[in-house]
Amino acid sequence: MSKKFFFSFFLLLIFISYVFNVDKLISHKLSVLNMNIKDSYVSTFITIENYLSKHFNQADQIVQLKHQVSQNEKYKILYLKNQNQQNTVSDDFLDTAEVISYIDFNNFSKVLLKVPKKIDNISALITNDGYSAGIMIKENSQYIGLLNYNEKSNYAVFIGENLVPGITHGDYPNENIIVKYIPIWKDIKINDEVITSGMDNIFYKGVKVGFVVKINKLSTTQEAIVKPYANVYKENTFYLYTKDGNTSN
Repeated sequence: MSKKFFFSFFLLLIFISYVFNVDKLISHKLSVLNMNIKDSYVSTFITIENYLSKHFNQADQIVQLKHQVSQNEKYKILYLKNQNQQNTVSDDFLDTAEVISYIDFNNFSKVLLKVPKKIDNISALITNDGYSAGIMIKENSQYIGLLNYNEKSNYAVFIGENLVPGITHGDYPNENIIVKYIPIWKDIKINDEVITSGMDNIFYKGVKVGFVVKINKLSTTQEAIVKPYANVYKENTFYLYTKDGNTSN
């Protein structure tokens, strides 16, 4: 039961008590003044009721406004975060790369790509739904896509909430990614999410890679077996991200 309802109900009881009891006594003693007293009492009751209604309405409005301010702050943070990432990408080069064919029919993790412009450095491949797919290199005047499962698909990543660093290596034909060179003293867990770190000047930070399914402890480092989010074999085109727009016509 709300405070507003409680006080209104309490005042109503006082009013009824007065009308049916106190008023009767006063009218017997002071019949001439009875109507004036009753009118004054009703007026006072209405004044108090209006004050309480105004007070609780203002209190409700304050609560609603505080909630709205809190929501607006959340939206502002999300907007600025998204805007910053869009600005980062737009300052560089974002285009598409088309898959032409496999390089080796014994290894589907290496493909020939067609790109719209000349690109002079290693570039990131991103799926249409925004997941990391591998890297693109230039080899004998051709553009080669080394997909996530390829052993030479190497780029820097962060693991888990603590952003533990590592470097990817494909695990063909097992369709996994092995993240190597993870410091042995760093804590990583099964199901930790893996994202690109942007520390390699290939990807920008935050592209989702996959999640940890197994951890191997070595003598001086550890490795994480990662199940990638992207199914790169079904992709015919990739988004192509080149740091600092290192391209030419």
